[in-house]
Amino acid sequence: MRTTLALITTCLLAGCFPEMPKDQAIVRFVYDMEDLLSPDEEAELEAMLKAYEQRTTNEIVILTYGDTSADSSLIHMAEHLHDSLGVGKTFKRNGMVLAYSDANDLIFSLTEENIAATNDQASLIQDSVIIPLLSEERVHEALLAGAEAFMALADSTKAQKLREREERKQKRKAD
Repeated sequence: MRTTLALITTCLLAGCFPEMPKDQAIVRFVYDMEDLLSPDEEAELEAMLKAYEQRTTNEIVILTYGDTSADSSLIHMAEHLHDSLGVGKTFKRNGMVLAYSDANDLIFSLTEENIAATNDQASLIQDSVIIPLLSEERVHEALLAGAEAFMALADSTKAQKLREREERKQKRKAD
């Protein structure tokens, strides 16, 4: 029975996120499958993430998902969403899925290298920005602040890489 349920769940979920070729524009940035956000809150996050993608090409997608049993984990869903939507540009590695399950009290971020250079950076944002707000049951504020923190990190990561590239260029000129 459990295997059948897992198979049915997997089949149903596969239809939730249509396969998108990499680098095709993402249509939605917020997948509130757990119905934790009001329509206004979802629209606010959607508008912010879309504007950010248009400004930077970085793609951050938010997922809330309640069924995180062993057969259908939040991590699996975040990976499935990332892969099926083609989150992040092919050669830029600039995509991220911020996933949260209220039902199971789990937070997970799947980041590519040009959003968060290290797992420690992603963990720091989760621990210092997102989790304190979630512990106060302020889901919208937690997802908003978390997305903003990841945006700032991606911007600083890009700035650091540009500085390093410029330093290498200057060094080559000097040699």
